[in-house]
Amino acid sequence: MSVRILALPFAILLALSANAAEPLPSAAAKGAQPLSVNEARTRINNEVSAMDTNRDGFIDTAERTAAHEKRKAERQQRRAERQQEHFMTMDTDGDGKVSVAEITAARSARLEALDVNKDGTLSPDEFRQGRRGMRGQRKGGMHGHAPMRDDAQR
Repeated sequence: MSVRILALPFAILLALSANAAEPLPSAAAKGAQPLSVNEARTRINNEVSAMDTNRDGFIDTAERTAAHEKRKAERQQRRAERQQEHFMTMDTDGDGKVSVAEITAARSARLEALDVNKDGTLSPDEFRQGRRGMRGQRKGGMHGHAPMRDDAQR
């Protein structure tokens, strides 16, 4: 089989899993709106067609690599923007620097938010629920690390 024939199914899977030119809004941000099958097919077709830069009807290795690198750069840009936003929220005095006191205050506020029943302790259930909530807000784990596993997953 040629590389082009094998690359097309891979390109379709890549287009399904990637947020190419127009990322889908998160379910939470959009209120979990349904997506019609026809709309999804149209998006897949547009994304895969955009990958075929020489318009020969096939996705070759170079085109697949270029599309992958483009999406990677877009993800890195979005991550840098989120990191800058996070930094700015911690910089409460607006001096362009984050002090130890500002970081400590931000982390303390997160801990207090996890203590749902306000008893001054974090039960394993409160901690798990808080982590699930954080995962719903972003993909991956805290500060770019892998997400923590629940005790039930161990």
